[in-house]
Amino acid sequence: MSDQPTDLLGRPVNAEEAELLELYGRIKALASAEGLAPCVEKNLHFAACALAQAATDLGLAFEHF
Repeated sequence: MSDQPTDLLGRPVNAEEAELLELYGRIKALASAEGLAPCVEKNLHFAACALAQAATDLGLAFEHF
Protein backbone atom coordinates (compact mmCIF):
# COMPACT_ATOMS: atom_id res chain seq x y z
CA MET A 1 0.00 0.00 0.00
CA SER A 2 1.42 3.39 -1.04
CA ASP A 3 1.41 6.65 0.91
CA GLN A 4 1.29 8.57 -2.36
CA PRO A 5 -1.74 10.88 -2.49
CA THR A 6 -4.48 9.98 -4.96
CA ASP A 7 -7.42 11.82 -6.48
CA LEU A 8 -11.05 10.92 -5.82
CA LEU A 9 -10.86 8.19 -8.46
CA GLY A 10 -7.78 6.61 -6.88
CA ARG A 11 -5.29 7.85 -9.46
CA PRO A 12 -1.89 9.11 -8.27
CA VAL A 13 -1.57 12.88 -8.25
CA ASN A 14 1.38 14.77 -9.73
CA ALA A 15 3.76 16.96 -7.70
CA GLU A 16 1.77 20.16 -8.26
CA GLU A 17 -1.52 18.53 -7.26
CA ALA A 18 0.10 17.06 -4.14
CA GLU A 19 1.40 20.52 -3.24
CA LEU A 20 -2.07 21.99 -3.72
CA LEU A 21 -3.53 19.39 -1.36
CA GLU A 22 -0.79 20.09 1.19
CA LEU A 23 -1.38 23.85 1.01
CA TYR A 24 -5.13 23.36 1.33
CA GLY A 25 -4.64 21.27 4.47
CA ARG A 26 -2.18 23.73 5.98
CA ILE A 27 -4.44 26.73 5.32
CA LYS A 28 -7.44 24.91 6.83
CA ALA A 29 -5.40 24.03 9.92
CA LEU A 30 -4.15 27.58 10.33
CA ALA A 31 -7.65 29.00 9.81
CA SER A 32 -8.93 26.88 12.70
CA ALA A 33 -6.37 28.31 15.15
CA GLU A 34 -7.72 30.14 18.19
CA GLY A 35 -7.14 33.83 18.72
CA LEU A 36 -6.59 34.94 15.15
CA ALA A 37 -7.32 38.56 14.33
CA PRO A 38 -10.64 38.81 12.44
CA CYS A 39 -8.93 40.06 9.29
CA VAL A 40 -6.52 37.09 9.35
CA GLU A 41 -9.34 34.62 9.97
CA LYS A 42 -11.41 35.97 7.08
CA ASN A 43 -8.47 36.04 4.67
CA LEU A 44 -7.47 32.48 5.56
CA HIS A 45 -11.07 31.41 4.99
CA PHE A 46 -11.01 33.13 1.58
CA ALA A 47 -7.72 31.41 0.70
CA ALA A 48 -9.05 28.02 1.79
CA CYS A 49 -12.16 28.50 -0.35
CA ALA A 50 -10.05 29.30 -3.40
CA LEU A 51 -7.85 26.24 -2.85
CA ALA A 52 -10.91 24.08 -2.21
CA GLN A 53 -12.38 25.16 -5.53
CA ALA A 54 -9.18 24.21 -7.37
CA ALA A 55 -8.95 20.88 -5.53
CA THR A 56 -12.59 20.10 -6.31
CA ASP A 57 -12.21 21.06 -9.98
CA LEU A 58 -9.23 18.70 -10.28
CA GLY A 59 -11.06 15.88 -8.49
CA LEU A 60 -8.55 15.89 -5.64
CA ALA A 61 -10.99 16.58 -2.81
CA PHE A 62 -14.65 17.27 -2.25
CA GLU A 63 -15.70 19.22 0.81
CA HIS A 64 -18.25 21.85 1.58
CA PHE A 65 -16.31 24.67 3.17
